[in-house]
Amino acid sequence: SIPQFLMIDGKLVNQVMIFGTVISIDQQTTYTLLTVNDKTASIKVKFWASNENEGGINDKLNQLKTNTVIKVVGRINLFHNQRSINAFNFFVIDPEKNQMAEYMHFMIEAIYAHIA
Repeated sequence: SIPQFLMIDGKLVNQVMIFGTVISIDQQTTYTLLTVNDKTASIKVKFWASNENEGGINDKLNQLKTNTVIKVVGRINLFHNQRSINAFNFFVIDPEKNQMAEYMHFMIEAIYAHIA
């Protein structure tokens, strides 16, 4: 059984920001479910459908393709003994616009947070 709360380095974690590659996209009527792999594991990322389309999220989801690197911001969820992310937003990381530097900075910052 998975613990109800996620603890990292002894701290309770509710919201997360991850970078990863989109492995699959499953669009349903009420939500879009992505599988994202961050090179340590894969996790399901759910975007609930909304008529508000805040930040153009619906348009971005419709244009998203597999094998795209994205940054996801959301809340950790536990449902039926499986962790997932209820996402608020995502951003495509475009290597042609030199955005991979942001990805590398994030990875270095994560390592530093664990050793500090």
